[in-house]
Amino acid sequence: MAGGPAGEAQRHRAGWVAAQLLLGVGLARPTPLAIAAVLVCLAVLVVLVPPLRLTIAALAIAVAVVALVPQSWPWPALLVGIGLLAGARGRPDGQFGPSPGRRLLWALCIGLLAAGAVTPLVLGAVDSAPSAFPVPQPPVPVLVAVVLGAAVVNASAEELLWRGAIVAADRRLGLSSGTTIALQAVGFGVAHLHGIPGGPVGVIAAGVFGAAMAWLRMRAGLGAAFAAHVLTDIGIFSIVAATAVFVPG
Repeated sequence: MAGGPAGEAQRHRAGWVAAQLLLGVGLARPTPLAIAAVLVCLAVLVVLVPPLRLTIAALAIAVAVVALVPQSWPWPALLVGIGLLAGARGRPDGQFGPSPGRRLLWALCIGLLAAGAVTPLVLGAVDSAPSAFPVPQPPVPVLVAVVLGAAVVNASAEELLWRGAIVAADRRLGLSSGTTIALQAVGFGVAHLHGIPGGPVGVIAAGVFGAAMAWLRMRAGLGAAFAAHVLTDIGIFSIVAATAVFVPG
């Protein structure tokens, strides 16, 4: 069994890997028993991983709030992401080789490709279960503003949490880029079990997207990942809005 500082660092990394995967399961809300088990495990990891004690505790709070009030999403993730990044030492991004223009081009290309790839999946999901809202159908300008606002808020929450705070913690513990991308694929994918689209297809699609955003974040910065995510969410939410059923309550 490994001992000394090296062994302790290895245990901390293993605990942090488990915390990320538990976050994905907790946000997926599979069953109340599973959520309870996730919270217990995260509480144990708070004790076992002192370097990331506050980070893991914040993840547990986000899971608990979303479990109790699912309609609160994405605000718990947004607040946790902002809080963790604000308390982190140093900037979330370092220096990147590509120019700002090239980083923006990468963000636009990846965002548009992701939006195009997920469109048939979202159309299939809303075709079988369109979203229903107990309000009169709003005018088109209002609907456009809601779609844009929802895309920005959701992308901000997920990027600040997953590609911001979590990737920053990966760096502090010395996880490799490949490990970070793999963890983002699994954790972010599982978290979208009830997303649009949901189910196994949604988990796989979100996993691929999470891996792409992690790669983009490490290659071009958090701003590039955010821009790509906004474009993708605009595509998803536009389809949801265009197919939604408005039934005044």
